[in-house]
Amino acid sequence: MKNTHLYSLCSTFERKEVEKAQAYLKYFTDASPKSLRLFDEIAKAYKKAKYNWEHTLLDKAILNQSLFGSKEDNKTARALRSELYKCLKEYAEFLAFQERKKVESQHFLLDYSLNYNLTDLFEGEYKKKTQEIQLICRCEHLKRTIRNIRKTHKVFTKRPK
Repeated sequence: MKNTHLYSLCSTFERKEVEKAQAYLKYFTDASPKSLRLFDEIAKAYKKAKYNWEHTLLDKAILNQSLFGSKEDNKTARALRSELYKCLKEYAEFLAFQERKKVESQHFLLDYSLNYNLTDLFEGEYKKKTQEIQLICRCEHLKRTIRNIRKTHKVFTKRPK
């Protein structure tokens, strides 16, 4: 399963995002009950791996056994994974929208102060927002760098069996 788009997308979610995804799938998508069960199985495996995607045991045969009673990977199982993937893409878009909304909503006071010629308020808020944005950009860059270092480090530290 680790070679699927579904796993690639799931592995981008943090612990809290996985927990919130369960509610999002249930209430805001048209995910079928089996699709919800599949995500529950994925979330259980993630939890069992102590919230580390690298250590999750997500084998298609195991998932198929728990969902369908058979280890065989068939058209129904593939369709179910595809359905869940589409619903999780919606969730990822929602998360991206939430992040974007946070940044964009910060500009409303700036617009207001410009429209009403409140120069002191504008300059103070502009300086504050610029510093916040620079800090956010640095943090995001730092997070990506750390993730890349961890991935690279794991590749180089794996021992042959």
